[in-house]
This record gives sequence, structure tokens and C-alpha cells, in this order.
Amino acid sequence: MDLLKPEYNLNPVAGSSKGYVHTPESIAKIKNRLITEETKLKMSESAKGRFKREGKQGPFEGKKHSEKSIDLLRTIALNRAKPHKAGVEVEITDLETKLTVTYESIRKAAKAINSDIKSLSRREKSQLEKGINTPYRKRYMIVFNRY
Repeated sequence: MDLLKPEYNLNPVAGSSKGYVHTPESIAKIKNRLITEETKLKMSESAKGRFKREGKQGPFEGKKHSEKSIDLLRTIALNRAKPHKAGVEVEITDLETKLTVTYESIRKAAKAINSDIKSLSRREKSQLEKGINTPYRKRYMIVFNRY
């Protein structure tokens, strides 16, 4: 590394860079870095995949499925058994109205009480760690049921 003298702050020792802080000068260089058109073109070519880089045609490029194949694929997709995926059922009791509603996901529960998913996820984690359930926003009792 010392022989190469890199322009940007690089960690000179192999391993973790945890705790490393860039200097203000290197941050400014990174922010002000301009990507040339040549570099953009190289990045674009790299993203196109192996077949394009080797000047070859992809295995399905320029081909189309027949109507028979499309119908077969459609039939298979429509008859596919969807496996049950693990999720979270959220039961929310409004302490003011005494109404309990069960939602099929944290996302839907969060939307219903005008909250965000992360807040409810952290709340679930806290409930599991501490083993207690306190009212959320002094109004809602929330119970998470993982299945």
C-alpha cells in the first residue's frame, strides 16, 4: 500500500475497518469525484453481462416462446400451490374503544394505527426480551403472534 500511495483514504492493514474515520480531505475528494464518460461506458459494458462482453448472443436472445409454451407456463403458474410462509399476526386492542382487531402483518397493523413498521418491530423485540407488554402510545395493547 505504501508503494502505491492511493489517492483515497484506504485502510492500510488488511482486516476490519470498523472504527476507521475518513479525514475531511478524503471525504471532500470522494464527494467531488467526477466519473468520466469513459468510466461510465466501462461500467455500462460490465453490467451487460458475460455474453455481451464476450461478443456472444445470450441463450434466449432473439427468441420467443410459442403460444403452446406460454399456455403451459400460465397453467403451471396458476396451479402452483403457494407454500405457507411464516409471518406475524398482530392483534391490537384500542384501550379507549375496547375494540380488538387482528392484522395479518406488521405493515398493515402499523398503517392502521398510523405508526411505522420499525417502531412495531422494535416493540415486539422489546416484549420478547423483557417479557412485558405496556400500552403503545398510552392507547393500544399490541400482541404479536408469530407462526
